[in-house]
Amino acid sequence: MFGVDHGAEASDRVRKAIEADGMTTRLASDRKLRKNLRAMVDDLGDAGGRMRRKKTRRVRNALVMLAGGVAALLALPKIRPWLTARRSDVLGNGSADPQPLT
Repeated sequence: MFGVDHGAEASDRVRKAIEADGMTTRLASDRKLRKNLRAMVDDLGDAGGRMRRKKTRRVRNALVMLAGGVAALLALPKIRPWLTARRSDVLGNGSADPQPLT
């Protein structure tokens, strides 16, 4: 928003300078105009930086977690029956007593 304000101020000053036909001398001597132009360029640069999309790694991280979970299930065959029993307990198909790992 500040870039727009600075741009409006700078354009008003440039328009006045063009109307007076002393544009180059005005640019060289008008500190406020140079300051506003510099601030406008800085603000627009900052706004552009905020607008650029930053790379995220959400999909990659989700795939790594999923692959890790699948690898753990496949690598530890003793856990598979225990998890199957727990799943049936949660769904209400098994007994309420906990069963030890075998």
